[in-house]
Amino acid sequence: MKKNITIILLLLVVIGGGYFLYNQKQNTPDTEKATEEGANIEKMDITVYVNDEAGSSEFLDCAVNKKITIQVPKTEAIADASLKFLFSDELSKYAVYKSVEIASGTAKIMLKSDLTPAGYPIGSLSSCQSQNLLSVLKDTLTQYPGITSVELYSPKQEKRIEF
Repeated sequence: MKKNITIILLLLVVIGGGYFLYNQKQNTPDTEKATEEGANIEKMDITVYVNDEAGSSEFLDCAVNKKITIQVPKTEAIADASLKFLFSDELSKYAVYKSVEIASGTAKIMLKSDLTPAGYPIGSLSSCQSQNLLSVLKDTLTQYPGITSVELYSPKQEKRIEF
């Protein structure tokens, strides 16, 4: 009799434990759908263009670019993610990025200041620096559907450069 009660109790514990684990699994959110902080965020590859000093001939060509691939969260706008990357790395010496607005095929890039991070007016960039800045922005943004031209704006909404 004691043996039967022990077996019945053991079965109840096993069944109860299995039921508990089954309910826990059913109530756990799917990691792809979870939006809480720390959840896995789906990423995508995008291409940005950076200056290729090593790839140019013996004469320095400031408009020779190479493609690199970076990963960004799918939740961010592609142009904005590209520009955040470029202005935090390749273009950080020329200007500080604020935002981008895309309308009628034109990407309008807003800068935070009329000065370079070193304190010089953006208009004082050398021709080589200007070519690097403009070619990197144009090559990167015009690869995306819906962007055919790029404009650079000062904080006062004055158009600085159109290309």
